Amino acid sequence: MASKTNVMRILDQKKIEYKVYEVDPKLVIDGVTNSELINSDPNSTFKTLVTKGKSKNYYVFIIPVNESLDLKKAALAVGEKEVEMIPFKDLLSVTGYIHLGCSPIGMKKQYVTVIS
Repeated sequence: MASKTNVMRILDQKKIEYKVYEVDPKLVIDGVTNSELINSDPNSTFKTLVTKGKSKNYYVFIIPVNESLDLKKAALAVGEKEVEMIPFKDLLSVTGYIHLGCSPIGMKKQYVTVIS
């Protein structure tokens, strides 16, 4: 198994059980594919999306993998005029996580998080 992520360390510290799924990143093109590879229902498998508002604040949205984030509704939910997805290249520096491995738990900073 690969080294532990921030979320794994936090869950270990809190004595919360979890299961680790490892999939070949070359096989994963989206969240639905990932949920199929781990035999999980796409309706109860979630993805973590990170956005940036006009205010330059970051926001995290947790949505089912088979759904798309409506940026207008997302902006409204966090009181912004507009939000946009951050580029993949910025994900590690903003969150401490890489693309396809991002969790709302254990990010470098705590951001406003909305679960849908």
